[in-house]
Amino acid sequence: MKSPPVPAAAQRNACDPDASRMQGPLAEHECRLLRRIASHHPLAAVLDDLCLTLEASLSRPLHATVMLAEGDGLRCIAAPSLPAEFLAEPAISGDGTACAEAVRSRRKVVIGDTRIAGTPAEIASLCRSYGFGAVWSYPIEQDGSVLGTLMLMPQQAGEPGAEDEQAIEFILQVARLALAHARDAGALRASERRFRDYAELSADWFWEQDAAFRFTTVTYGPDSRPLCPPYYGQGSIGKHRWELPYVNVPEGFWDEHRCLLEAGRPFSNLRLQRRDDDGKLRTVEISGRPLFDDMGRLAGYRGVGRDITDEVATRENLERTQRWLEAAVRAANIGLWERNADTWAFRFTENWKPLFGYAEDAFGNSAEDFDCLVHPDDLERIHAAARAYADNPQGQYESRFRIRHQDDTWRWVLSRGHIAANPATGKRTWMGCHIDITQQVQAEGALRGRKKRCSTRYWKSCRWAFGSSMPPATSSAPTKGAVASGQAAAMSASSSSTNTRPGGWTAASASKRRNGPRRAPSGRAKFPSTRRSRSSASTARARSSSTRPRRSGTMKAPSAAASP
Repeated sequence: MKSPPVPAAAQRNACDPDASRMQGPLAEHECRLLRRIASHHPLAAVLDDLCLTLEASLSRPLHATVMLAEGDGLRCIAAPSLPAEFLAEPAISGDGTACAEAVRSRRKVVIGDTRIAGTPAEIASLCRSYGFGAVWSYPIEQDGSVLGTLMLMPQQAGEPGAEDEQAIEFILQVARLALAHARDAGALRASERRFRDYAELSADWFWEQDAAFRFTTVTYGPDSRPLCPPYYGQGSIGKHRWELPYVNVPEGFWDEHRCLLEAGRPFSNLRLQRRDDDGKLRTVEISGRPLFDDMGRLAGYRGVGRDITDEVATRENLERTQRWLEAAVRAANIGLWERNADTWAFRFTENWKPLFGYAEDAFGNSAEDFDCLVHPDDLERIHAAARAYADNPQGQYESRFRIRHQDDTWRWVLSRGHIAANPATGKRTWMGCHIDITQQVQAEGALRGRKKRCSTRYWKSCRWAFGSSMPPATSSAPTKGAVASGQAAAMSASSSSTNTRPGGWTAASASKRRNGPRRAPSGRAKFPSTRRSRSSASTARARSSSTRPRRSGTMKAPSAAASP
């Protein structure tokens, strides 16, 4: 059987015969102070007790204080025998004080007489204000780091003796334990608080199960509320998870889950569905870890749960929108691309290369690989346009060029895009699309050819009608000015009787043809004699046929001579 540990003061005094008379009181003080530390008493209360114990143990009158190291400075946290305003004195924590020197050098600093020359002005002023004759400062170290300092201020000048050093060493060890315990306890509390915050942010409820996998505890976070029974109150206590009203559970799912629990394996992101009071379907995600007792036997499970209904709905909407976009892009013969504005490297969507008949691994995504597909006559032009837009990315980039298809034909492409910068990193990305407009370009070319042929025919007819004074045919449609000039030339030709063409054609005769025959003064047109004689003959025949008697029977067809 192990013997109880011997206090540190008793061990030191056993090796030091001169300290036998202090062995009893120091051991009692040490046990009392250690019990207070182990009972998690406030640090300030423990250090006040420590300072008062040291002041009572030494034969000379003095004041004891403890300074706590915080960052690059010191803060006085214990000075029980001094006025309250002493804790706020800036002179005791300045860079030129004995405490600061003890922290920097990690050794004791003793100023035996504060009245001698060379004493720092801050210390001399402090000693005059509170009646100190000397200052002794000792660093408090633990695991290679300085936790603070113990500062003793005797009322009379002098340096510490052997008995003083023994009591001071005892106080330093207890102060070291108190500061280290407070530091570790503070770190533990901060870690627990951090873990609790993370758990509350990442989970809506917490649960525990016993060895039979029945719920023993179900609690909710401060900002969470139970959505439907039996997930609040005691509705799920004493039940298995598979006894709760989850819906849409696949066949055999609970058997696999029970085997996992019996094997003592952890599980995470277990998705289940349930309905709330309004009948709305909700999705939850559950994670758990096994618990084992001291003998290594499975004692139950502990875990968290989250309601991820909104996340699932958002993800489904995003996937649906992405499917619609991909279908629309494929139907419209559009290929999406992304380009690094600094390296000019491409990243294409899955349908870009098949859009031009290429396999996915036919070529790489570098700028050189893309330039090999562009028509040589268009390459320099699109490079200049791309550089100009990259230097001044205003509005939208747009360019037309030709790309070689896999069947060695050239396809016209409309490229559109814009440059967006990441506000956090400043990295610029060029995003856009390529649209196959080959049929559109072919239709535009056919339309231009048709317009050119119509224009040529128009000007040929004008030259036939108005003579050689008409302007030559062009590839564009006639303008108002050209038509006016043609009409002026026609009027000039009609007024000139000497303007003749081969075959006896004159401008006057052309004007006569356009205007028709002259009319008589009475308003009745003069027809040629041949036309008048024909009209008279027709009228006579009509009158003779109307007075002829009809024959019975079938009427014979009129002869060819009687036809009008």
